[in-house]
Amino acid sequence: MRATTRTLDWGRVRVWEAGSGPTLLAIHGVGGSGRYFRGLAERLGDRYRIVAPDLGGFGASDKPDVAYDRAFHLATLDAVAGDGPVTLVGHSLGGTFAALWAASRRDRVTGLALVAAPFPWADGERPWMREGVAPPRARGRVALLKAFLPLLAVPVGVAQGFPAGVSLDYGRQRFTPRVRTLWWSLHDPAVLADLDGLRALRAPTLLAFARGDRSVPPEHLDRWATLLPDARREVLDEGDHQFLLRDGVAPVADWLAALR
Repeated sequence: MRATTRTLDWGRVRVWEAGSGPTLLAIHGVGGSGRYFRGLAERLGDRYRIVAPDLGGFGASDKPDVAYDRAFHLATLDAVAGDGPVTLVGHSLGGTFAALWAASRRDRVTGLALVAAPFPWADGERPWMREGVAPPRARGRVALLKAFLPLLAVPVGVAQGFPAGVSLDYGRQRFTPRVRTLWWSLHDPAVLADLDGLRALRAPTLLAFARGDRSVPPEHLDRWATLLPDARREVLDEGDHQFLLRDGVAPVADWLAALR
């Protein structure tokens, strides 16, 4: 994959690209980056033009002082996706953003794959998250940890079996973008209404989960299925939340290849 930098109204966004053909927009999760999808690029570069941005506030993209709400991230995805049909694949929280993008831009979606994607919490399920309460900023010990995180991320990540580049990008994240992004995508009660447009999506869809995932409860797959009842389900007996990195991209890549 090759990295380019684009300038948007809030700053610079790094975009990883590979291959040629129709656009495959790949969206990383919290703490991730566009190069998380290198395995997909290696498998699908002869079928798709893979476009995988570092979302604003993550990876090597700028980290402006903004809300990091849904509108901010979806506008970034609009900017890098360009015009024309788009197939989407999102991992973890990137799956939630892929679903949000698809729900409001259904006429452009040719396929949607949600990989280990968390479903937003219904109102009241997380009582410590209150509507209208601003997510906190980094300060004190968190700010000190932030200074050392990039130095620790590579050796710790590699020891856990992650590529060095992905580990480095994980260390580049900041507390405020992370917390605000999580709040606006999973805990704001209004997000469920934004996702309701998925019910009218007619493109092929995939829900991929691993039984060993301790980050996203298995019932989240059933919640996605209420909006995407015709989606194909891939439930891996082996693997965890990071199975795309640890165990290979075959279950997702094969489905995407079949669309072409």
